[in-house]
Amino acid sequence: MYNIPSPHAVFPNAYKTSCFIKNVVTAPNIFIGDYTYYDDPVDPAGFEKTTCCSITPSSGTGLSLASSAPSPQAPGLSWARPITA
Repeated sequence: MYNIPSPHAVFPNAYKTSCFIKNVVTAPNIFIGDYTYYDDPVDPAGFEKTTCCSITPSSGTGLSLASSAPSPQAPGLSWARPITA
């Protein structure tokens, strides 16, 4: 059977290079799916700090990131959609 990690885990792999970003992003205007992950060998938990610099609550913009639960047919299926006021 497949070993599907818990969506509540911050780091789903033993190497801690991938991060389920829903568990570390704090901005109220960034919406993230349970299995959406960010992979970075240096700071995977720094997604919000390093990639969402211009997306602030006061800017009137947002970001919606979602992913499906992992499956053998589509293990990395995900999408992103910017939100504008």
